[in-house]
Amino acid sequence: MKVGLIGCGEISHFHMDTFKRLKNVEIVAVSDILFDRAKNFANRWGVNKYFIDYHELLEMEELDFVDICTPVWTHAAIAIDTKSIQNVKRNMIFFIILLLIAIILFFQNPLDLTNSSYHLGAKLH
Repeated sequence: MKVGLIGCGEISHFHMDTFKRLKNVEIVAVSDILFDRAKNFANRWGVNKYFIDYHELLEMEELDFVDICTPVWTHAAIAIDTKSIQNVKRNMIFFIILLLIAIILFFQNPLDLTNSSYHLGAKLH
């Protein structure tokens, strides 16, 4: 499974440690709004691609999984961002987003994200 990680702050290191322990998981790209943080994180964890705009990460056709590791109050905005969901390639088998508790905290209607992805032709698991 090929994973893209959005947000290279403190919590992302815990996620990476877990991903590295899993068989058949490859982190193919990371993104962070701070260039140096994205670059240093990628170098530390052996990831070849890094971006400052997560939209570029989402345009990668090979992604199977997207892990959102930004501050919790930004999860919903990133997940529901119409441009982000539209960039998901239709031939992608999976588009999985880890939201932790963001749906409960930030959506008045928990189906908003599901409905948005459905109307845009993206699969959300």
